[in-house]
Amino acid sequence: MINNKIPFNKVDQSILQDIAGQLVSNHVYVCQSMLVDELMKKEVIFFDDYENYYLSDEQLKKDHDVKSDEEIQELRDNGSDINEIFEHWVVSDWLEHQLEKLEEP
Repeated sequence: MINNKIPFNKVDQSILQDIAGQLVSNHVYVCQSMLVDELMKKEVIFFDDYENYYLSDEQLKKDHDVKSDEEIQELRDNGSDINEIFEHWVVSDWLEHQLEKLEEP
């Protein structure tokens, strides 16, 4: 058996761009940011409707180097526990599940 795997940090940038391009063309369909913005203005959907909108305790500990429950609560009180959303896209079921595994909104 031949092992032809290359470590990610050793892959040529042009190959990574090709892979990213194929991922987008196969799994990212259409931008819906304007629609979502209008639905939010009309109070049809809300940020609380999102999955993974708020960072988990584990993610806060990792991202902000905090250890105690008090520090985590302080981050939550300051609004630092939000997974910021820049755009809304319709994606394939496969990509949706991959993003969920990564705790992305």
